[in-house]
Amino acid sequence: MVRETRVSRYIFKGKILTEHSLLRFDHISFAYRPKHSLVLQGVQLEIPAGSLTTILGPNGVGKSTLLFLALGWLRPLHGHIWLDGRPQHECTRREMGQFMSLVPQQEQLTFAYSVLEYILLGRAPYLSSLSAPGAEDYAIALEALQQVGMEDFAQRNIMELSGGERQMVVIARALTQQPRLLLLDEPTTHLDLHNKAQVRNLLHRLQQQGVTILMTTHEPELAVDLASHVVLMQQGRILYAGTTENAFTSERLSQLYHSPVQVAQIAGRQVVLW
Repeated sequence: MVRETRVSRYIFKGKILTEHSLLRFDHISFAYRPKHSLVLQGVQLEIPAGSLTTILGPNGVGKSTLLFLALGWLRPLHGHIWLDGRPQHECTRREMGQFMSLVPQQEQLTFAYSVLEYILLGRAPYLSSLSAPGAEDYAIALEALQQVGMEDFAQRNIMELSGGERQMVVIARALTQQPRLLLLDEPTTHLDLHNKAQVRNLLHRLQQQGVTILMTTHEPELAVDLASHVVLMQQGRILYAGTTENAFTSERLSQLYHSPVQVAQIAGRQVVLW
């Protein structure tokens, strides 16, 4: 099979860079029920390999829906989705589980797993039916715990963890899938400042290690602090997609939130003022 490979160019800090699209939404429209209003309308979007891309917008504009479509949990009414140049509909569930993983807004935990038992659930796409994790799976799971700084929690009951600890464990479970593409849906929404900083630092490290990250948020401060690329979404459409440097202007953010927003430079960093 011949794969379609999409390569584009963009200018970042004065340099012309070539980027390969790891995930592409090709004119995607979607509604949750037939004849209901569209949640997404003609979305055309490419996620460059190696980028940390943030989808930014108010609640209810279709950010999470876009992630669920990428995962194949939902099917578009119109348009096509490409994974590393391959049509999504040609990929098996196992292939998609090895290609990408999700950190949801809120993980519903109903069993008193140990942290390690929970982390090992991420190895499911690599195991055959009814087979148990082997030595390699345990090694990968323990390495993921190390990456998030939770290696001392392996035998702890997951139900006894704090909110911040649990979020790091959920990220470790996603990393145990060894994804090329990591999806995160509002990963810092319920966290305090300390735990938000931990998640930010972890995502920076993961991008430096070559993991492509696509994250939704309604917090401009998080997007400007983390992302190499930003997608501004409004009412199911892409308002703007490009480098963070170009996306964060007072005019664009004011248009996005229907409210006056000022972007200022303070100590060499872009800051969003309301």
